[in-house]
Amino acid sequence: MLDNQVYLGHMIGGKTKRPKIRSTTSVPVPEKDWIVVQNTHEPLVSEKVWNDAHARLSSRKRAGKTGEVSMFAGLLKCDTCGHTLTASNPQNGPSCFFLEKGLY
Repeated sequence: MLDNQVYLGHMIGGKTKRPKIRSTTSVPVPEKDWIVVQNTHEPLVSEKVWNDAHARLSSRKRAGKTGEVSMFAGLLKCDTCGHTLTASNPQNGPSCFFLEKGLY
């Protein structure tokens, strides 16, 4: 939702293409090659709110082990110690690194 420009009143096309005419698979197209038609309908979100949201998102992004940035990065805090929580496998033990290691 936060990356969808339709909320700004723009229509976007050409995000995927088919390698062959009768192919059933679609291949993603780079964002620079998308077809964007601006101001096709009334925006649901103002340009200022959109820019503020993206400024906040970019200020707290840090890639994880897989190289991807979670959309929830920097939002979840430990209820006990206040440190930022990370996604982990629950079978690995406590979800708060600081409580587990006795660093709090």
